[in-house]
Amino acid sequence: MEYTFKRAEYTDSAVLFDGCQEQPLDLDVSLPDYCPDIQRILKCQVLPCISGHSLNGDRLETEGVVRVRVLYLDSREDTVRCCEMESGFSSVIPLRETPEAGAAQVTTRLEYVNCRAASPRRLDIHGAFSICAQVLESRRQPVCTHSEEEGLEQRCETLSASALAGLGEQQVTLTETLEINSSKPPAETILRSRCYCVVQDFRPVSGKILAKGTVRLEVLYTSSLDGSSLERMDFEIPFSQMIDCLGASEECRCSLRMEVTNHSIQIRSDANGEPMRLETEVRMSAFARACRDRELTFVTDAYSTQYETELDYTQIQVSGLDDVVQETAIEKAAMEPSGELGRVIDVWNEVSNVSGEIQNGQITFSGKMNLCLLAADSQGVPFYQEKLADFSLSRAWNGPEEDRRVSCWAQVGPVGYRITGGTGLELSAEIFLGGTVTHTASRRAISGMHGDESRCKEENRAVLSLYYACERESLWEIARSHGVSVRSLCEENGLAGPEESLTEGQMLLLAAP
Repeated sequence: MEYTFKRAEYTDSAVLFDGCQEQPLDLDVSLPDYCPDIQRILKCQVLPCISGHSLNGDRLETEGVVRVRVLYLDSREDTVRCCEMESGFSSVIPLRETPEAGAAQVTTRLEYVNCRAASPRRLDIHGAFSICAQVLESRRQPVCTHSEEEGLEQRCETLSASALAGLGEQQVTLTETLEINSSKPPAETILRSRCYCVVQDFRPVSGKILAKGTVRLEVLYTSSLDGSSLERMDFEIPFSQMIDCLGASEECRCSLRMEVTNHSIQIRSDANGEPMRLETEVRMSAFARACRDRELTFVTDAYSTQYETELDYTQIQVSGLDDVVQETAIEKAAMEPSGELGRVIDVWNEVSNVSGEIQNGQITFSGKMNLCLLAADSQGVPFYQEKLADFSLSRAWNGPEEDRRVSCWAQVGPVGYRITGGTGLELSAEIFLGGTVTHTASRRAISGMHGDESRCKEENRAVLSLYYACERESLWEIARSHGVSVRSLCEENGLAGPEESLTEGQMLLLAAP
């Protein structure tokens, strides 16, 4: 006979891929005719940009461009020049299986770059970058919650869980015409630009995530007045976007990560014919996950007091979203310029990475940032210097620590500076942290139960039995092995409940049902 159980569905996210794939970069570049000869290389920037990705069967396919920007000094050694080039790339990442309802988050990470001038007009560039991806699939797990069959004893467990309500990914494009401050000279050439996104608030609505924040843009350009003076401008573009996340609702808790994947800037003339406008396009990717808190009860063991039975088991994964992280910190680092400091032209951050852990009642985020300095010495000759600096942020953690996983990301915002002692610099960077704290529990649960009516327990069972139980022996296991009701075992012997273990050895009275 087949025993009937009430069943419920628990929806969770299955990870099909979570890792990085390295891509080589090998370029042999000749300078365009309009670029002057190279006297000395200051900085080589490599900016890998994802233009699109798709899930195709059991593969994640991505494509994009690598933008390489080389800052160098010309033969006069007093003017910073820029040479920029692009190279396309594509990649295929194999998945563990074909997702039916999957979503992917794809980012890039620079590994290293080497650049040398093979001649005054030729560059030899070698390096590598990684395509990092996380592919999730919404997966439903049926679980047995209880049975109303006669003579059936059940052991249940209840866990606090965060059922997956929805996954969403979306590409967002912003366009804006930015005005250069009237106190600044007109622009001729963009030497450096950096664009990043800061999400200030997000909340779930019906089937979507409402996100508000700002896109921040740093621009270093040469003036069209003399073609050599350098100017820095900072802009903010506010945004409010609805991110599709089917299944999300107001009672859900959600996590959201938004990253700038690419941006472009074109210098345009204003109404007076002066190049004082920057036509900007910013592309961002958004990855959202919405969860609904619930109590999940499932049967972990069962037996019949009437017949011999066989059980079918399944392994269930139960996840919980403990916290959504949004933190801001100011970190400082000292830098000693290699030469005599005349003036600071520009400071910025290029690469940042972060990891998190929970320990001793604290959640700690630690990572590294690459602080970059473009300056001129006392003779007016530009030079470049960078420093890899550590940062750390801690706050109190009041929840459980065991089996908690911290997933986090960092964005280093504006970098300020203060001259110390006449020659040194104190750099201060604003760091925006985002992430989640989650836990996962794996449990063995019953998926089915079969009874053999030809093997009746009453045939070989005494009406009343005595059993000497050992210290710490489980009452559930005693009742199960003798085929008696757990409730009657506890009532006959004045015991608290089936989950209790005996504190000392004692004689128990076992009454047949």
